[in-house]
Amino acid sequence: MTPCLPPEPLDVVVLLLDDMRFDQLPVLERTLSRLQAEAVTFDRAYVSTPMCCPERASFLSGGWYAHQTGVLTNETPTGGATRFEDARTLPTRLQEAGYHTVLLGKYLNEYDLLGDYVPPGWSTWEATFDSGGWRDFEVRVGSSTPDAPSVATVVPVDEYVTDWHTERALAAIDAAGASPLFLYVSFLAPHHPHIPEPGDAGAFADFVYRDRAYQENDVSDKPGWVRGLPRMTEVEREAADFANRERQETLLSVDRSIAAIVDHVRDRGRASRTLFVLTSDNGMLWGEHRIAGKGVAYEEAVRVPLLVAHPAFTPRKVDALVTMNLDVPATIQAAARLAVEGEGIDLADALCSGADPGRDAALLQGWPIDGPAWSALVTPGEKYIETVGGFREFYDLVADPFEERSQHGDPSRGPRIEDLSVRLAGLRGLAVDTADLPEAKAGQAYGAPLASWGGVAPLRWSVESGDPPGGVAVTSDGWVAGVPASPGRHTFRVRVTDSGVSPVTGASQSVVAPVTLVVLAAEPSACGRGAAGCGHGPSGAGATVAGTMAALAGWRRWRPPAGRGGVPGRRLSPSAQPHPHS
Repeated sequence: MTPCLPPEPLDVVVLLLDDMRFDQLPVLERTLSRLQAEAVTFDRAYVSTPMCCPERASFLSGGWYAHQTGVLTNETPTGGATRFEDARTLPTRLQEAGYHTVLLGKYLNEYDLLGDYVPPGWSTWEATFDSGGWRDFEVRVGSSTPDAPSVATVVPVDEYVTDWHTERALAAIDAAGASPLFLYVSFLAPHHPHIPEPGDAGAFADFVYRDRAYQENDVSDKPGWVRGLPRMTEVEREAADFANRERQETLLSVDRSIAAIVDHVRDRGRASRTLFVLTSDNGMLWGEHRIAGKGVAYEEAVRVPLLVAHPAFTPRKVDALVTMNLDVPATIQAAARLAVEGEGIDLADALCSGADPGRDAALLQGWPIDGPAWSALVTPGEKYIETVGGFREFYDLVADPFEERSQHGDPSRGPRIEDLSVRLAGLRGLAVDTADLPEAKAGQAYGAPLASWGGVAPLRWSVESGDPPGGVAVTSDGWVAGVPASPGRHTFRVRVTDSGVSPVTGASQSVVAPVTLVVLAAEPSACGRGAAGCGHGPSGAGATVAGTMAALAGWRRWRPPAGRGGVPGRRLSPSAQPHPHS
């Protein structure tokens, strides 16, 4: 850390909101009145994976990307609390260094699958379930050491959840005593179902959101899944308006809570030793580009509020590019006088002197359960996105900050797009880049490769769940091959595992994604069904994969279907080279 901060390890109070947009920060008027005079506000703070569980896992790991933690989504089999490797994390390192570590509120999605488990590294553990309500909920209470987990007890609570956060946070500050404190307050607000405290209901009765690219008229420049979204009906808009008012109203109780926490720190004489961090796990689209939700590459989902405060700071707004879930953990480690581990950048120079942290691009990536995977690079003035299936987007964020017109088809942008594509290919985590396989015909030999991006070759493929068509199998080197027995539409989930080793988990990257294969009815043939010597090789449901691959031996190079080729950085299996059986 730079000389503007005290030399001893600092207390750190992390105030984490759930699904709060970057442009909701002004709602927290009490908080800003207390902290703004000593706060650095980062206007371009991004989260690398804009979903609750991946971001929280990334943060708590100490600042590693989702493809390193293995927590890619909110739920099993590709995410959730059961996927998080918690033996060495930010809290275990802080507790080893003498910190009193406290978690209050939400931990990781699907924490309920862990039962009464308390992860290592927490002096005080008071965790709510992801499905816990705004009132009348249960808390898992316990403590653990840096070296071992422990067992929690269940404590019922019957009060408004944000009031509970406040009470427990004040108690935690007092319990820390002379020890340095790491207090991680994980609020429920403004997450769905966003129920405001009774006294706050109606406070935003006149609030109507129609900003940015709300219900965009022309989405022809967007991927197919966006182009297929209809604009909201009047009834849907009214329902969304009501939900947005409630979201705003839930922040009022959080505002009072944070103000009380700040006042308590100051009253106890800890202000000069306390670093406050206010942020959110991801943003949320409120109808921009016709989307309501998160997990996508657009600004409203990937940008979050980030305010860092200490009496030594000169108040300022910083437009430098930061990755919150990587850079804030790095900064916390430095504030605790620990060696910085992870993939983040210590923001101390930016906080103390306004220097640029030095991040010229931020990697963004998403592995949605029900939608196409995507990866992106955002620079100080641009965003480049690739979506599974080969669709590209390129936005000039200076001229087009709302991302209303992708310029991926502009020839003058071609060289820059290619540069960003090559760079993105070298950074992103493993993902399946096949959604729809080329069509097959019943009774005819079939073979097509699965594609991927990211990861370390060689890759291993398998079927995770569901069934390919009868007579068809997935080979370990990533071919879908065989002789389909009958027509139909088949969706099944494939798993691909690379040969690398994560510095966090010690395991390889492994991802699961759905693929679809449509089998058409066989065309009538003069040779007759199943007749020998008709040029199609083995046929019928009993044909083997090995026999099919032999029938395909004449192939010299697989060619991508129309619309899928020519995207640099996309790995075919086997890397667009001749199939090893040919």
